[in-house]
Amino acid sequence: MIVVAFEGIDGSGKSSICQEALRTLTRRGILCDAPTSDKERPIRKAYGELLRDKRTFPNTQTSLYLGSADF
Repeated sequence: MIVVAFEGIDGSGKSSICQEALRTLTRRGILCDAPTSDKERPIRKAYGELLRDKRTFPNTQTSLYLGSADF
């Protein structure tokens, strides 16, 4: 299994790139799945709260862990 992660700030195009990669790989016969964009997932909600408050804005390591755990 290969896992590919797209990291970036809100609105940077991660979802668009992920969708295009998914379409391209699927057309080539590679079995793929993409994460949901459901904003009600608990980790996603907690991560969003951290991002909204400059006092709790996560460092790179925390951001990576939370982003990975969300999937």
